[in-house]
Parts: sequence; structure tokens; C-alpha cells
Amino acid sequence: VSIITQNIFLFNESLLENIRYARIDATDEEVVEASCLACLHEKASSLENQYHTVIGDKGHLLSGGERQRIGLARAFLKKPKILVMDEATSSLDPRTEKKVLENLDRMRREGRMASTLILITHNMELAASADSTIDLQDKMTLVRYTDSEF
Repeated sequence: VSIITQNIFLFNESLLENIRYARIDATDEEVVEASCLACLHEKASSLENQYHTVIGDKGHLLSGGERQRIGLARAFLKKPKILVMDEATSSLDPRTEKKVLENLDRMRREGRMASTLILITHNMELAASADSTIDLQDKMTLVRYTDSEF
């Protein structure tokens, strides 16, 4: 199981080590592959020491979207059977979010990760793409929809 929240915990370590935190035995190549799937490779390549750049305490040298993409890269690296995403793409621009979600969908279709995906989101377009949607109404009423009802 992997859980990606809106605000992820980052260490005052290199970008490489912050991603590798998801799977300590991962090779550098596997970390780079996960970074590419999370649309983070271009940013990593632009940093002074690339993947070896220390990103600062809590990732303060990065934007909110870049920090979220580290969380997504961790999930791509770990390849969990169950993935919970709690507003995990809320700071991404629409183009990047679309590409990351396409990569996630492709990995899932290939059976490489997350046979079960739970999305917690305010993004109705994202919610509408689900097989099943549970809507929290009035802070206490749960209403379940299938993809054709939503």
C-alpha cells in the first residue's frame, strides 16, 4: 500500500534519496525511470547537481507541484498493489497532471502497479474518470455512483 497526500514529507537530502525513500534498494536507473513517469526528470536535469542536488529541509527549494511529483515518483518506484492518492495532483498544472495520470493508467493496464486505486479529490473531471465514485454530501452522507451515473 502507498499513500500520497497533498503535502508529502521530504528530507534534507538529495532528490535521488528523497525518491529512493520509497524503495531503499532501488537503483539510480529505477529512480530516474520513476521520476520520468512522474514528470519530474526535466526539473531534476535542470538542477545544479541534477539528482544529487540537496532539495532543502521539507523541499523548500521546490515548488508545491514539484514536491507532489516526488510523492508520485515514490509511488511509481514502489509499484504498490493498492495506491491511495489524497489530492496528490492538486498543485500540478493541468498538462502535467494529465501526463502523470496517463502514465499511471498505462502502468496499471500493464499490471505493473496499483490494481486498486483510491482517489480523494475535489477535481470532478478526475472523479468522473473512476469506475466507481463515492460522493460525500453534507459532511456525512455517502452517495455511490457508477461511471455511467456520475
